[in-house]
Amino acid sequence: MPSFRSKLVYWVTKGVVKTFYNPHSSIQRIRKEFVITTKLIPQRSAGKFESVTVDGIPSLWVIPDKITSSKVVLYFHGGGYSVCGPETHKNMCSIMAKESGLKFLLIDYRLAPENPFPAAIEDALKAYSWLLKTYDASQIIFGGDSAGGGLTVSTLLSLKDQGKKLPYKAFCLSPWLDLASTGPSYQTNRNSDAYIDYASIRRWSKFYAEESMHKHPLVSPLYGDLTGLPPMMVQVSSIEILMSDSVEFAKKAKEAGVDMDLEIWEDMVHVWQMWTGILPEALQSIQMLAKFIKS
Repeated sequence: MPSFRSKLVYWVTKGVVKTFYNPHSSIQRIRKEFVITTKLIPQRSAGKFESVTVDGIPSLWVIPDKITSSKVVLYFHGGGYSVCGPETHKNMCSIMAKESGLKFLLIDYRLAPENPFPAAIEDALKAYSWLLKTYDASQIIFGGDSAGGGLTVSTLLSLKDQGKKLPYKAFCLSPWLDLASTGPSYQTNRNSDAYIDYASIRRWSKFYAEESMHKHPLVSPLYGDLTGLPPMMVQVSSIEILMSDSVEFAKKAKEAGVDMDLEIWEDMVHVWQMWTGILPEALQSIQMLAKFIKS
């Protein structure tokens, strides 16, 4: 049963999106709106942040006060491949870092439509290669939310295609894995998702790649060969428009022999982990992720 706070967050999210966000605005205005709305969420950041340039990519180290592992997380922020960055996601990552005891590297990969596919994957691969100068692949974990969850899996598939060593584990929060929008939740959850609407997600998918490319496995990793991927955890909400992406992906991954842990949380907003400090389920889900990372 969702908590009272989760219901409140749902209606606050719905109100904020309706008030601040116009899906037909220019991408430059939408980016500004996302920064504003993200700052409306009370910040509960822990630890410290250090700016770093990763092979030409502006990035941010998120460092917990107490590091308890030699492993590191390479994190890909969400935002439809078109908005957001380290500034919008550093608070959530700092809570993840605190709960897991690991450093997080949050990269500011190039955004569409100025830099469409495969720019984001190219930057993700650069960041992984940069980390491999210091860490072994067995010490690196991939993670991401929404489009960053899709980028997490696409980068794994690209590494596999190149015959390169894959990271230790990966996790995805409310991942966007099917830019063709074929799953049933794109219709059944059109009215229940407080954050994402169908028209916007179709618009953003075209920002990132031409429609003829939407079933390319590196654009929509749901259509890729998942054999050989590392252990993964996926968290998604039952009322998200993207829910079927996760359900179908988990099914395909298990059929391919991947160690897959799918968690479907009831009636949460998209990437509810952003609401840590306000929403009890946010911290609970992050603690589940931390347990997966450390196990």
